[in-house]
Amino acid sequence: RFVQERAVYVAKHPQNPRIRWKEPPDAPPPLKIVVMGGSVTMGVLCNSNPVAEFKPNRRNCAWPNRIDKAMRKLVEMEILIIENVSVGGANSEFGRFLLQFGNAGFSSPMKHPDIIVHAYSTNDVHVNSVTDAADRGVALAEFVEGNLQRFIRQVLEEAPSDDDNCAGRSTATAPAAPMLIVLDDYLGNEQTKLSDTMVFNSAMKRLGVYYDVMTISYADAVRDIVYADTGELWFSAGPWFET
Repeated sequence: RFVQERAVYVAKHPQNPRIRWKEPPDAPPPLKIVVMGGSVTMGVLCNSNPVAEFKPNRRNCAWPNRIDKAMRKLVEMEILIIENVSVGGANSEFGRFLLQFGNAGFSSPMKHPDIIVHAYSTNDVHVNSVTDAADRGVALAEFVEGNLQRFIRQVLEEAPSDDDNCAGRSTATAPAAPMLIVLDDYLGNEQTKLSDTMVFNSAMKRLGVYYDVMTISYADAVRDIVYADTGELWFSAGPWFET
C-alpha cells in the first residue's frame, strides 16, 4: 500500500530536473525494510562474477543495496529505504536476540521497520549449526525449524519498546508488528544427504503456511541451473563442489 501510494504521488508530481526538488509533507512515507542475514546477505563473494569490471565493497555489492539503488533510479525518489544489518556467521538464533533486545544494530529511523527480511537460511544449516544441533542432542531438522519458529514468533510478537512508553505514547498508537518475509538462498553443500540439505526449505514452507508469513526461495528458482553446472559463476560463487 505504501509503495502504491508513493508511486501514484510521483506520477502526479513529476520532478523538474532544473529545480532542487523537496518532498512535501503530505507525501506518503517510504517503506522501511530491514534485511537480517549472514555473510551471503552481507555480500561476501558477491563481486566474484563474470561481469565485475571493478571490485565494489561487500555491502555495496550485496542484493539489498542493489535493490535500494534500483528503486531510487527507477522512480527518482525514496519509495523504499533498505537497511542491511547482516553479520557474517549469524543465524536465526542470533537474529532473534537482536530483535529481543531492542532491535540492536538497527539505525534509529529503522527501529520500527515496516518489513523484516529473514535471510539466515545458509547459516541456519551451516556446519556450525549442524555441530550445535549434535551437541544439544537434537536432530538437524528439529533444530533448524525450532530456531526459525522462535524468530518468527519474536517478530510477530514485537511489543512497543521502552522509548515509546517514555515518550508518552500508548500501546494503542505504537507501531504494529512488521511484515515478515523469509528468504531461502541455500543450495548446499554443507550436508551429504538431500534430506539434510532441504531442512530449511521444508521448515520455511511449513512455518510460512502455519504463521501466514511470506516465503521466497531463490534456491528453488536457480537450483536446476546450479546443480547442472557447479562451476558456473552467474548464480553461485564459483566452483563450490568437487566432482
